[in-house]
Amino acid sequence: MPSIRAANDDDLTTVADLLVQLYEDECPGIFSGSRDASLRLIRSLVRENESVVRDGLVLDSPDGIIAYGAVSTSTFPRRRPSMAMVGAQALSFLGVRAAAEFCWAYSRLQNLVCAPLPPMTAQVHSLVVHPRARGNGYGELLFRTMEDTARQGGHHDALLYVLAGNPARRLYARLGYQVVPTPTLPGVPALLRYPGIAMRKPFREALAMAGSVPDIAGTA
Repeated sequence: MPSIRAANDDDLTTVADLLVQLYEDECPGIFSGSRDASLRLIRSLVRENESVVRDGLVLDSPDGIIAYGAVSTSTFPRRRPSMAMVGAQALSFLGVRAAAEFCWAYSRLQNLVCAPLPPMTAQVHSLVVHPRARGNGYGELLFRTMEDTARQGGHHDALLYVLAGNPARRLYARLGYQVVPTPTLPGVPALLRYPGIAMRKPFREALAMAGSVPDIAGTA
């Protein structure tokens, strides 16, 4: 049975490869260069981002890591990368046209998912399962562990983003997530955000301990 553990620096290459798969699945067209160049770019970018390890959980199997996910908080939020740095790296790995296409999609994605978090809120994100391991319930297993991590950290609720057309929205709804107004980065218009929605789930036991259990039925 696969086991779940915290990510570490030795996992960065494998995690980067899984993130390439995630971007390909959820952001069609983000990569237009060779797959090898795309892999090298994302490996380079994740090495610049300490939150990939700090916030990450991996699902280990005898054949290696088969899934990754992350839990960020308002205290230690996802870090929106410098697009000047991203652009320079994309240009060096992809060439001019592919770099421009990647940077446009990547910046819009970051503008959606890196908005400030409310206090006591955790963001669960970047969940990806290797194609060879899909269909075995591993994604839901890791996702529930990510929620447990957020609860154990004393957070009152969890927030996630679902990109337009992602069928995972049905899974998240089944797990208790409801659509809420999408947080925004100050000064960033909707045109510069990747299409998607925010979904929120209250951890009622944590809210009960704090003396407040809001009813969010009907929130949109």
